[in-house]
Amino acid sequence: MSSIHFNNSFDPDKFGRVMVIHGGYSNERDVSLESGAAILSALKANSINAFGWDPRNESLMCHLERGIDRAFIALHGKGGEDGLIQGLLESYQIPYTGSGIIPSAIAMNKIASKRVFLSENLPVPNYKLLKYKKDLQYAEADLGFPMILKPVSEGSSLGMFKVCQSNELLDAFETVLKYDGIVLAEEYIHGNEITVSILKEKRSPVSKLEQKEIFMISQQNMNLMIQNTYVQDLMITKMKNYIQSLQ
Repeated sequence: MSSIHFNNSFDPDKFGRVMVIHGGYSNERDVSLESGAAILSALKANSINAFGWDPRNESLMCHLERGIDRAFIALHGKGGEDGLIQGLLESYQIPYTGSGIIPSAIAMNKIASKRVFLSENLPVPNYKLLKYKKDLQYAEADLGFPMILKPVSEGSSLGMFKVCQSNELLDAFETVLKYDGIVLAEEYIHGNEITVSILKEKRSPVSKLEQKEIFMISQQNMNLMIQNTYVQDLMITKMKNYIQSLQ
């Protein structure tokens, strides 16, 4: 696979024909479409020959005939972050952004990730795997309340519930079970979420996620409501700043 080595002069033609992959089949399709649109806008604004591809709407073969020099993966969730699209691109020897097949598959599976962390003696929240109703009593005894229930292989807090008392547990379990056929139960950890992004050898500023979460769980109504301030232009700005920093 080819690679690009940046120097003081920035030449958009060096990128070749760039495919931005967005949309897809996952439960995060809508946010992926937004991400893809922002990335396409940033690339085109810097004269890079970029185009979008939505795997749900068209075959990859349509674009292979015209040539693809590299891919920017903007898929979210299953099919995009779990090694599947990475494997497809590698089969056609198309360079792509992000991690490879195995790291992606491990990172998307919360159980596999935990086992890797534990093997390196890194602390993780106490957890239980729940497959059957009888497992709920063990989770309650070992984790206590509040506890978090979530799917094993979903992102963006999809299907996640904060369970505060015993009579909420069964309804939450049955809802989350529909995603993967297995439920991850974790002890509740209260704290801040900090993100540090690294592109090549450049580190972006440390950011704290300001998010107000409201978990509403009852026998009649179970919802995870996340109120979060999100500015789509922020992604465009970050992409432009990064590309300009390479000039």
